[in-house]
Amino acid sequence: MGHRGLTKDINGTEEIGERTVECSCVYVENDGDVCAFERHKIVKAKKAHKCSECGTSISAGEKYEYSAGKWDGEIFVNKTCQTCLDIRKVIFCNGFCYGAIMVDLREHIIEMDCDISENFLSEMSPAARERVCKIIEDCWERKHKYD
Repeated sequence: MGHRGLTKDINGTEEIGERTVECSCVYVENDGDVCAFERHKIVKAKKAHKCSECGTSISAGEKYEYSAGKWDGEIFVNKTCQTCLDIRKVIFCNGFCYGAIMVDLREHIIEMDCDISENFLSEMSPAARERVCKIIEDCWERKHKYD
């Protein structure tokens, strides 16, 4: 498992040109680990694989991100499905931990009171949006279960 860079306030705003964008980015704190090396590439699956993030199957013929590297003396390999990549690119704009995207996303949505910026949802692929909306719905069900 590896970390990538970090820094934006999860509830902050960011100026882009003349418009202000609401941020729903997940903030992942860096524990100071240093990566000896890290490689990423998008590949086409020759056989079935399991996504390191969500656990779904990556079927032969589907594209996915293959990542490998060395953190704290340990070699790691991650295979990330396209849906998780879409979520990561939109919501994890300040860094992420391999293998923890879905857990961190759930925790973030709970911390945000079961809400997330519609701007971010509109930037996602339909499959990514569906997955995030399901997490939001689950959060709302749990929240209102005890009301």
